[in-house]
Amino acid sequence: MHHAPKNSPALPFNIVSLAETEMLGVSRYRRLNMIRSGRWMEPSRGLICTEALNSIDQATFHREWARAEIIRRGSRHVASVWSAARIWGLPDYVTPTPVTELSLTTDSGRNTRSKRVGSVRILEAPLPDSAKTTCDGIPVTTLARTVADCARRLSFEDAVVIIESALNSKRGRDFDTSHRLRDEIRDELNAFARAHGSVRARAALDFASSLSESVFESRSRVFFEVHRIPQPRQQVEFGDENGTRARGDFVWELQKVVGEADGYAKTGNLPTDSERRRRWKRDKERDLYLNSLGYRVIHWTWDDLRRPLELAATLRRVLAL
Repeated sequence: MHHAPKNSPALPFNIVSLAETEMLGVSRYRRLNMIRSGRWMEPSRGLICTEALNSIDQATFHREWARAEIIRRGSRHVASVWSAARIWGLPDYVTPTPVTELSLTTDSGRNTRSKRVGSVRILEAPLPDSAKTTCDGIPVTTLARTVADCARRLSFEDAVVIIESALNSKRGRDFDTSHRLRDEIRDELNAFARAHGSVRARAALDFASSLSESVFESRSRVFFEVHRIPQPRQQVEFGDENGTRARGDFVWELQKVVGEADGYAKTGNLPTDSERRRRWKRDKERDLYLNSLGYRVIHWTWDDLRRPLELAATLRRVLAL
């Protein structure tokens, strides 16, 4: 009976080949024990990840996995589609493939086809130099190409989420304006105009806003569209000569209603009790200030979005629709 070793061999986090583990003094017996114990994993045949999957973030995992696979398969390959989305930091929430599948693209010139080699999916498709770049040192499809590739494969709602996330991301805002990134995404979609999902993806791009700051806000905008609720202004600031005192996620100016999407997604994980109390106090003060300006404030949560008919009825009543 094999027992898992008490301590991992002293290797830095990486995804390395079997030959490299042997060069670093790790025996085959030790390597197998580390994999069986769950401390290491084998993302694809012949490669070893020197951390357990649940101990590293997905962007880091895909970045290192892509680096190792590209070294092994050749520089014509780049990380793409869902793997590129993870490396770019786009929301994994809408990614339909498991984290244990890597997506690579290599230039085929004209035709598009896909093959799977173990846990690696290789897409052969037109891939001009303008669609390739590096992100954190990894060869990857550009942000625009990545978003376009993903959007074609998603529902309208999820395509809106990933497009808006890109438009509002730090990398998206690094462009001269978000319009430039939007135009580049459109160019990538037009390059595959006859591909399945292109019409839906272009509609999502036309609908997308660069002002949504979370997945929850993006889904809220799609909810408004589906239930024929007028699209509000976003991220509206309220203040006086002393500066900004409040900001509304969504504002219906005509009805003087402020909508707050309380998803706690802008700051990551759900808050602690102390953070929840502090946020409740801050939100209460903001709501009172907005009330003093004649605005009614309505809040909704993820649970409310899961009961769409009830939320739609509430909003229609508040907005007098």
